[in-house]
Amino acid sequence: MSYIDTVTLHCRTNSFIFKYITPNDAGITKSHQAGFHLPKTSWQLFFEHEGKKGDFLEKPIKITWKSEDGLETDTSSSFKYYGRRTRNEYRLTRVGKEFPFRNGNYLGSLLVISKSGDHYQAWIISSEDNINHFLEYFGISPLDTGRYINPDKSLFLFNNEPIKFSEQKIFEELLTPFPENFPSGKEMCQYSVDITNMVYGNISNNDDLLLKRLDTEYKLYQYIETGLFEPKLKAASNSINDFLKLSLSIQNKRKARAGQSLENHLKVIFNENKIRYTSNGITEGNKKPDFIFPGIKEYHDNKFPADRLVFLGAKTSCKDRWRQILVEADRIRKKHLITLEQGISLNQINEIRCKDVQLVIPKDFLPMYPQQVRDSIMTLNNFIEYVQEKQSESG
Repeated sequence: MSYIDTVTLHCRTNSFIFKYITPNDAGITKSHQAGFHLPKTSWQLFFEHEGKKGDFLEKPIKITWKSEDGLETDTSSSFKYYGRRTRNEYRLTRVGKEFPFRNGNYLGSLLVISKSGDHYQAWIISSEDNINHFLEYFGISPLDTGRYINPDKSLFLFNNEPIKFSEQKIFEELLTPFPENFPSGKEMCQYSVDITNMVYGNISNNDDLLLKRLDTEYKLYQYIETGLFEPKLKAASNSINDFLKLSLSIQNKRKARAGQSLENHLKVIFNENKIRYTSNGITEGNKKPDFIFPGIKEYHDNKFPADRLVFLGAKTSCKDRWRQILVEADRIRKKHLITLEQGISLNQINEIRCKDVQLVIPKDFLPMYPQQVRDSIMTLNNFIEYVQEKQSESG
């Protein structure tokens, strides 16, 4: 059995917390605070009640740690709540000086800690495919920074995302009558744009707008998924083959939606900013880059200056797939790549920069990246201003 299958099957029947490993967690900042900062909901995995202001709580625990690159170690650690003075946080401390997983190579990896009885198991998931598999299996949004999950042991569906009452009401009104099948990717995108406008009003910052709309689409997808599949899963619960077949169908639909969601929302934002572009136009070798600015017609016009062309690849995660964009548009030397990846190691970032690839990430994700490279990373707002300036030069 593969590493990721072992992790998912274990977590399938045990409560767990997850989070992305940050620069502070990895020990590459100058912060004096040691250990892993854990989500506010993580108390449910360790304590009987939530920490309150003024408290200092501590629980000694033994953890077995495993990574997908074969490393394994045991620690006698402490789970702590700091609620005194200005602090209000949970941390996992005392992992030891020789602890192999607190270094910059694991920045952006997914840390999963599960509980089975009195035993704790920690898993480090680093590869792009394995992280995506875990998120898709449990129906977790790639924007989710981490929380506690207690999976329903009888169903494949996990409706753990908090949905505001106003959103719930809009979902019900929007989907009356309830659809017999999933809306298309474009329809889901438009629904989320409309719902975001109704719930949050006017959001002027493009970085905030993108994340709100993606999050809204994910919640809407969960709402539809539960409505469509929950009755079918209950009906299939007496047949293992039927259950597994339906579960696989659910995972495949989740994967297909996630693959096109980012690109769909970028199109809307570019249109709102009156930016000219071509999506999936054909370049050399029948390649289809996600975006060419101002368009594929200009790209194939040798009289159009190459330095006024802009390339943008869009990948929800990019640790392993960023090299794919290098051969997608020969006329454009510098490639831009927007991603929702929550942290990349300094070694990987340097490799990306050496290949003349400019990272673009939502502003809220900047603290997940090493401090020394944050100034070199574009936000979506930065990128839009860059393209607008290029297009104003072109007339």
